[in-house]
Amino acid sequence: MSDLFKKFVFVKNHIQLLNVSLSELTCSREQGSHTHLTAQFEHRFGRLTDREKISIYLKVSIDFEELGMFRISCTHEGIVAASNELPEEDLEEYLEDQIVPLLLPYARECIASTLARMQVPPYTLPTMDVLQSLAASSEGEAG
Repeated sequence: MSDLFKKFVFVKNHIQLLNVSLSELTCSREQGSHTHLTAQFEHRFGRLTDREKISIYLKVSIDFEELGMFRISCTHEGIVAASNELPEEDLEEYLEDQIVPLLLPYARECIASTLARMQVPPYTLPTMDVLQSLAASSEGEAG
């Protein structure tokens, strides 16, 4: 193996994503030209039949502060399996923290490819810093 590649130890997460589907997509071309975008994220989770199977949802909406070139919103749903090693009291907090990192890659791809098909200037959701995003979200809840 080349020295360009380094070994990376793969450690499984306590939450494993089993399935993801796009459940809603709303988009439109607009006549505006403003470029200041806003992105909103809404997420939730719910228990299915047992502790191990949990449904998760992420809705990402991209809009402009004033009339822009497009408007898009997509909702992805997934099913995750929770490890029995994760204590019950930590499960909800862990899920709350992991929904966005688990489903955001699906939203990024959906938004980028849909906008390309609409022939509007491409927009790719930026890569997120998960730890700082969690900290900022927690501060927002406390304030």
